Amino acid sequence: MATTKVRPERRSESAALSERLLDVKEASSLLGLKPRTLYKMAYAGRLPVVKIGRASRFRLSTLQRLIEEWERPSTRPFQAVDYYH
Repeated sequence: MATTKVRPERRSESAALSERLLDVKEASSLLGLKPRTLYKMAYAGRLPVVKIGRASRFRLSTLQRLIEEWERPSTRPFQAVDYYH
């Protein structure tokens, strides 16, 4: 039985180039992490990074997807609390 490799959907070249790239300071601020943590995650391969010379840049869409992956559903139903009565 032959297996077929499924390639991830490729974006058009113009769409990829027009996407916003964040520097380490902007990305760490967005995620609430220290810049050093981002460098470590990128070095470990847990966070895709775009290298421009020696500078590291992070795609905004990648960081947004990461935030969604980190989000956990609530374990308890929401109940409004009335503090005034």
